[in-house]
Amino acid sequence: MLKHVLFLIAAWMLLAGSALAQDFTGYRILRSSDMEIEAGVHYRTFELTPVSGPAGQSQRLFLIDVDPAQGASLRLQTALGGDGIHGAFMKTSEMAERAASQSRVLAAVNGDFFDMRTGGPLGYLLRNGVWLALGEFPESWACGMDQEGHPLIGQPKARLLLKVLREGRVILENEPIDALNAPRSDDSRSSSPQNAVVARADNQLVLYTQDYGTRTYTLGGVEVVLDSEDEVRSNRTLQATVRAIERPDKKDKGTEISPGTLVLSAAEGAAEKLAALRPGDQVEIYCEVSPEFADATCAIGGGRPDGGPLLIQNGEKNDLEPGKLLSDDVTYFYRRHPRTIFATRADGTYFFLLIEGNRSGSYGMPLEWAQQALLDLGAWTALNLDGGPSSTMIVAWDGRLRLTTDTTGGDRRETKVGSALLLTLTP
Repeated sequence: MLKHVLFLIAAWMLLAGSALAQDFTGYRILRSSDMEIEAGVHYRTFELTPVSGPAGQSQRLFLIDVDPAQGASLRLQTALGGDGIHGAFMKTSEMAERAASQSRVLAAVNGDFFDMRTGGPLGYLLRNGVWLALGEFPESWACGMDQEGHPLIGQPKARLLLKVLREGRVILENEPIDALNAPRSDDSRSSSPQNAVVARADNQLVLYTQDYGTRTYTLGGVEVVLDSEDEVRSNRTLQATVRAIERPDKKDKGTEISPGTLVLSAAEGAAEKLAALRPGDQVEIYCEVSPEFADATCAIGGGRPDGGPLLIQNGEKNDLEPGKLLSDDVTYFYRRHPRTIFATRADGTYFFLLIEGNRSGSYGMPLEWAQQALLDLGAWTALNLDGGPSSTMIVAWDGRLRLTTDTTGGDRRETKVGSALLLTLTP
């Protein structure tokens, strides 16, 4: 804890009292700092106090500012909080340390919303060009990066389409698969956040890969075991052969996902369609993705029906659509919370923003306040990621990865989350 405090003091004192070329609407900058981590990467901090109003509205902001033109080898990567989607929980700092064994990690923030009971992301997760998870909200927004190192914020609109052939005759065609590596609705009665239950209620057909775990952990329905060495990649067709038909029950915790296999899992009406399949049937699964994300190497987001939500679009505040609000949104949208946000600017630069909260003198922001801060920082497009006690930023400084701020509140330490977004320097 002492090392963490000393790091914060050093960061604030680096340029304490010297104002950066920055203004914030309604605030006066008490202290600011700017530290270059690597060419094209700056760690910036701001301590703000309101121009008018109570001092209790003071705030601290933490930024990782990236100019890819100065660092051609800078890349975004996604990290998963475990060895598989199921039960994925890990501290952002631990995900960064694990990734640092293969590439140089310059910074990291927590990722998208996740199931706080069973673990695992609720939306999109693309890692190294392979889709690990596709949620049920095709209109949702995600952020990521393409093969050329350009940041992305958009709507992947990824979906899976199933085709089955038996001796050359089509049995099923263009059958939509509702989700990839998502827990089934019958295993989510006590899931949290509440929208996890809503999200899974329509999951009638789910594809599980080895990235999910060693079993499907499902109850009831029908599951088809497929032999395949293919991965789920954008705008490509996965080829497989039906090995067996299973009907999982509570005792065996679903169907085993062994090396070289996939599992199609169905409940309710879709179960009848899978029950018609036989061993030896040929299966084709096409992963259709919108052009913007066709050559993306990583993507994260989409874990909420409101799409993140998207905060800034084309340099303007995006309307937070009341029709998409969840039951917990009165608290989530309109009260002060820590926030984690990924944003791009019109000039091609991008940044991670962490709005600190749950600490004395820094209580977080409602989303409306966060939108204004993003515009002040020059955001052209900005996507909200998971916030509250999940909000975490890790910065590489003096050869070490360090936690920059604590948003858990009280005496708790860094919160375990389902995924993370990393900034790395490739060889």
